[in-house]
Amino acid sequence: MTIHIKMPKLLPNMERGKLVAWVVDEGEVFEAGDPLYEVETDKVVNIIEAEMDGLMMKHRYEEGDDVPVGAIVAEVGPRSSKPDWLRVSYNGSAIKNVSNILEENRLTTVCEEANCPNIGECFGNNTATFMIMGEKCTRGCKFCNIERTARPGQLDPLEPIRVADAVRKMKLEHAVVTQVARDDLKDGGAAHMAETVRQIREINPETTIEVLISDLRGSYEALEDVLAADPDVLNHNMEMPKEWYRKVQPQCNYEQSLNVLRNSKKISPNTLTKTGFMVGLGESDEEISNLMDDILATGCDILTINQYLQPSSEHHKLARYVTPEKFNEYEEMAREKGFKYVVAAPLVRSSYKAAEAFEHAKAKQA
Repeated sequence: MTIHIKMPKLLPNMERGKLVAWVVDEGEVFEAGDPLYEVETDKVVNIIEAEMDGLMMKHRYEEGDDVPVGAIVAEVGPRSSKPDWLRVSYNGSAIKNVSNILEENRLTTVCEEANCPNIGECFGNNTATFMIMGEKCTRGCKFCNIERTARPGQLDPLEPIRVADAVRKMKLEHAVVTQVARDDLKDGGAAHMAETVRQIREINPETTIEVLISDLRGSYEALEDVLAADPDVLNHNMEMPKEWYRKVQPQCNYEQSLNVLRNSKKISPNTLTKTGFMVGLGESDEEISNLMDDILATGCDILTINQYLQPSSEHHKLARYVTPEKFNEYEEMAREKGFKYVVAAPLVRSSYKAAEAFEHAKAKQA
């Protein structure tokens, strides 16, 4: 449902008003009482407030325009609505085919558990990110849809073999394996991840392997164990600027996550490193730029940037939907800073088109 915001008649003799400034940009969400835009009448600037919660879909006029009274200034939608650029279609038969292989091997994907918007495209291309060590996480970050538990259960020693077999059946050229955080384990699950890499390599020697790991509780030795298995890409997501850690993922540590990337290069200089973060939490462009600088200082090769999508009303409140044009600006900013490969778009996730990212970064590394 689209609602039209019209230029109000602020004075008895008012026929037009000058739109001085937009306070809410396209893609941003707002609440009743929030200022939407500023209008000048008779040299007095008036602030026009929202009458209800909503999402700013489209500006009909630009700043500086003279707008007739009653003209539609903007189009807004319900707060729960999504912009057109976030709408996706699903390939039902492809999803079923991959799901059957996963079910047969008693495996879980982060695609399903985290409600990834790219599940249709990735499953349609016979791509999946295997999630190992259980379906529940010990962290419970306020942006994530994966269920939290203090006792996730015992590791399955046969899981690495089943993952390797699924990679074979799906004929994957590039396999991505991720994990839930396992703070109940001394090594954070490093040995289990390393064994999974080894099993994939043994059964699928031509397949390149990417691991998306937790911070492994900050253990240098655990990180050494994972890298000793020789994955082609070591991925650890920074997720957000430093200023937002305490509010959104209080069980994580910004410097500890940077150290995962930094130490990976120290331990295995030729292994590509990768990270990703999301936007839409409420962060500023300055915070994003500083985050990029901190990441680049670790020697990280590949960067992904995506839109935060609020899983439920219990999760961190969405601040804005970032436009594709703004994502292009972020991508250009990162490229200018010196990252080997950058992909920034609303529906990008850290493992989205991972094979393509690997090939591009590897070529630049050479």
